[in-house]
Amino acid sequence: NLYYNRGDVSDNGVNISAPLDDTFIHLQYGRQIGEGEWFRYNDGDPVSTGASSFLYVLILGAAHFLGVAGSHLLFFAIILGAGLFALAALLGYELGRSLAGEHAGLWSGILIAANGAFAWGATSGMEVALFSVLLLGTLLAFLRELSSGRFLLTPILAALAAFTRPEGLLFALVITGAVVSKLLKDSRKNRPMPSSRTAAALLYALLPFAAGVAQHLFYRIATGSSVQNGVLAKSLLYEPVFYPTEVLDAVFQNLTKLSLSVLTGLEPGNYLFPGAILFCVLGTLYLAMKDARYRTFAVASGTALVLAMSSTAILGLPGAPWGWHHYRYLLPFFPPTLVFAVVGFYSLRTLERKTWLPEALAAFAVLCSLLGLPVWAATTGGNSLQIKEQQVTVGYWIRENLPPGVHVGVNDAGAMRYYGGHPTVDLIGLTSNGLALPTRNGVGSLYEKLERMPEEKRPDYFAFYPTWFPGFDASGVLDQEIARFSLSSRPETAGIVGGSDVVVFKADWSLAHSGETLRGEGTVRDTLDVADLESEREHDYEMRMPLIGLEPENIVLRESYPSGRVVVDAGRGVAGSEELTVGNLSAGRPLRVVMRTTSEPFSLQVHADGEHVGEWGFQPSGRGWQEATFTIPAESVRSGSLRVRLSPPEDAPLETHTAYHYWFVQRR
Repeated sequence: NLYYNRGDVSDNGVNISAPLDDTFIHLQYGRQIGEGEWFRYNDGDPVSTGASSFLYVLILGAAHFLGVAGSHLLFFAIILGAGLFALAALLGYELGRSLAGEHAGLWSGILIAANGAFAWGATSGMEVALFSVLLLGTLLAFLRELSSGRFLLTPILAALAAFTRPEGLLFALVITGAVVSKLLKDSRKNRPMPSSRTAAALLYALLPFAAGVAQHLFYRIATGSSVQNGVLAKSLLYEPVFYPTEVLDAVFQNLTKLSLSVLTGLEPGNYLFPGAILFCVLGTLYLAMKDARYRTFAVASGTALVLAMSSTAILGLPGAPWGWHHYRYLLPFFPPTLVFAVVGFYSLRTLERKTWLPEALAAFAVLCSLLGLPVWAATTGGNSLQIKEQQVTVGYWIRENLPPGVHVGVNDAGAMRYYGGHPTVDLIGLTSNGLALPTRNGVGSLYEKLERMPEEKRPDYFAFYPTWFPGFDASGVLDQEIARFSLSSRPETAGIVGGSDVVVFKADWSLAHSGETLRGEGTVRDTLDVADLESEREHDYEMRMPLIGLEPENIVLRESYPSGRVVVDAGRGVAGSEELTVGNLSAGRPLRVVMRTTSEPFSLQVHADGEHVGEWGFQPSGRGWQEATFTIPAESVRSGSLRVRLSPPEDAPLETHTAYHYWFVQRR
């Protein structure tokens, strides 16, 4: 085994890292776009939707096309972010000045520039600063163009925001609604019927809507799905077993944390000054009580920002607290939040003519922000070091030590692919289509999906955090550990990386598809491979849990039959019932159901097309793989398909049975 600690790695003389591995996902997409492989993460791969920022990777692709490659592209991304960070401060100044005067503008710009969390995000190489600049630019253009009623910049900037982040589309649609409302209102004042000029203005105003439709159409045509891989991998809406009340509870917990912790400045990470959200709301209300122009602006911009920020509450990663990566999905909204908070300061200047109060509050906010800057500087350095010690170092090791052309299964798809030079299989499913939902279901479904892949596309090696895939080693696929990459100091503080050790394994697929064959008499009419999501979908497979919140166990196992035959198969441990549709049957003939299971007894009630046909009791005859059988009588098989339900006894509704495979057999 090769044990790795920190290594000094560089590319073309530029020795830098990023504080996020996701940065390198954008860089890889950018490189591929620059080389003509549009949105294909590996050469020859199908188009994938792992780049959460459509516009940003196009910018990186243009830079690569112009000759900015390797670590120079990372350097470009960081410098671009720093420049956009400065632009955000300038736009914040201009927006604050337009809303509440010169001093408000100055304090707005200073607060944005002094915010360490936003600085971390802006210089991370991600789209944080770009998105924030487009938010501020859209708000500023919208405010100015409200007076004239001629919206030239607002639709363009809002459309670009929609192209930059998924939540940007929601923001843009709210602003678009306000623009359309304003145009229609002005039109009714002048003419009873909209003129051709008004119609053209309305069509132009719908540019952000067209941008959203175009992006989703592109994904739909290119990938067959309009849902991005990031949504499949992270959204609470795609939990393996969907419980509406559980999802609502998680969303409201996230919203509570957002409103009562992060935006109030009470989060220990020093994201915003204390009470920021209160002054932000006060500033919005103050603007809403001014003239009609400010009222329209306050209502539209406030609604757009609140909805866009709140939409991030639907995200959640298993085992990770909401707000991972330092709330990076919220960071672009900090600058407009700070501008509205400063407006809130200045709304108090009429309070008993205390003109000093806004300045004092602004100075306090800046002081709190400045106190957090050293912490955020250290955080940026520490995060970058951890990414360099693990993902970047692993990438260079892969490039230098693995045979050409092999595929590497990874859970962090960024730097290992960007520097590794080998095609990767993203086990999380961001950059590899079709893996997000299997991984969310568990290691059994992940194994089944990898097993289904063409042999030449399967991972020949794995480089991942073993703790992310507990139980996957039971498959026997992880044949040999050949390298380990550990954090050099204080591994317990692995805040930005997924663990203290990345381990490289050689893969063994010699038992792939070993679990598909049934040895016995009769003709196999249909087969359900449990935990294989495609097979389950083909059979309308459903699990019905007896209690809200219960999740089936999702497992993979390498085991022997009493005969000595070794088989690898995945399955589910279900505390509840299973329902599935069996096809290709001959009506009027008995149907023998064969279940591959292990050496655990069970008792199940069997229903066929809603009719109770008996109790299936099983007692194992030894250890290892077992095959339990139950025969559905001929009179219950009335057509070529049959809906079968297997449920625990009524007096033991929580009894668990573990099924790996079902075969449905009839005699000729």
